[in-house]
Amino acid sequence: MIKKTYFVTGGTSSVGENLIRKISKKENQSAIFFTYFKDVKKKNYIKSKYPNTFPVKLDLGSKKSILKLKNFKYKIDALILCAASTKFIPIQNFKKFKPSDFENITNINLVSQYSVVYYLLDNLKKNSNLVFLSSIASKNSIGSNCAYSASKAAINNLTMFFSRALKAKVTVNSVAPGLMKTKLTKKFSNKYFIEYSKKTNTLKLTTPDMVGDLIYYLISKKRNINGQTLSIDGGCF
Repeated sequence: MIKKTYFVTGGTSSVGENLIRKISKKENQSAIFFTYFKDVKKKNYIKSKYPNTFPVKLDLGSKKSILKLKNFKYKIDALILCAASTKFIPIQNFKKFKPSDFENITNINLVSQYSVVYYLLDNLKKNSNLVFLSSIASKNSIGSNCAYSASKAAINNLTMFFSRALKAKVTVNSVAPGLMKTKLTKKFSNKYFIEYSKKTNTLKLTTPDMVGDLIYYLISKKRNINGQTLSIDGGCF
C-alpha cells in the first residue's frame, strides 16, 4: 500500500538524488516520481537502486514538455523543485553573459518553476508541501552569474506568494544552500571552492546531504513553517 506520493524535479541532480535516497530509506512504501532530462544513465541507476521510484522525462526549456504535466494522475503529498540550470561567468567578465543567456537561465530557473507548480497544483493534497530550491546567491548575488542570482531571488518571492495564495492547504517554503560541489558546479575551479569556504563562518561548504536533510525535515511532518526561505550556507558573508 502506498503511504505517500512525492514528486521531485531534477531527480538526477545531486540534491535531487540525495533527497530520493533519504525518502526511499525512511519511507520504502512511499512512491517517488522524479524528473530527468539528459542523464539517462543516472535515471536508470536511480530506478534500479530504489524500487519505489518512477522516472518522468521533463525538459524545463520546453513549454510542450512542461505542459504534459497536466496529464499527471496522482495526488501529491510533497512537490520539491530541485531542477536548475546555470553557467559560470566570473563577475569581472559579466559582459560575456549575453542577454540570450540571461533569458535562457531565467526561463528554466524561474518561469518554468512557476509552470511546473501551475500544472501540478490540482494534484497537491490538502496539508501537502511545496519546496523550492533557492540559493544563497538570491541574497548576496555571489552566484555563477547574474541571471542565476536574480532568478533565485525571484524564487524567494514566489515562495511567499504561493504560501499566501494557498494558505493552509499547502505549506510552501524554499531552501537556500551556499555553494556546493554538485553536478551543476563540477566545472568550477577548486580555487573557487576554497576561497568561497573561507567566506563562511563554519569555513566549510554546504553539501547535498545537508540540504536533503533540511528538505526532508520540512516535508516529513506538519510544521508551522510557511513562506520562508531557509538558508543553509555556514553563515556566508
